[in-house]
Amino acid sequence: APLSDADLSDKFLELTADSIGTQEAKALLEALWKGSALPGIVKLRSQTALRAAEIDAKAILKGTHSGVDGIYTADPKLDKTATRYKHLTHLEVINKGLRVMDSTAITFCMDNKLPIVVFNLLQKGNLRAILQGDEIGTLVA
Repeated sequence: APLSDADLSDKFLELTADSIGTQEAKALLEALWKGSALPGIVKLRSQTALRAAEIDAKAILKGTHSGVDGIYTADPKLDKTATRYKHLTHLEVINKGLRVMDSTAITFCMDNKLPIVVFNLLQKGNLRAILQGDEIGTLVA
């Protein structure tokens, strides 16, 4: 059975950078980002952007659990010639039709000068590296 919103919040807060590679973390993130436990993926990502602005967050960390380590010119699992972007502007994400987040969330982040870091969350050490200022994944700013 899907976890309740409160259970998801509690569980997410319990996870640490060292446990990100576990099956438990993968299942939780899948529930959060695919919307299986929460209503509406668009609503969730837009609410994430809104909440980040409300708390004056320095960035949104959008970790993927598919093994993809950022934003690419095409799906790297289907197109071997796809290359990863190191940096994009919010407007470039919208104009190129890159499917990072819904356009409402991207536009909100752009209007509020809120950067987004897209990275492979399941790669051990990535979260810690980002928090220490290392360039991991793709920066949208």
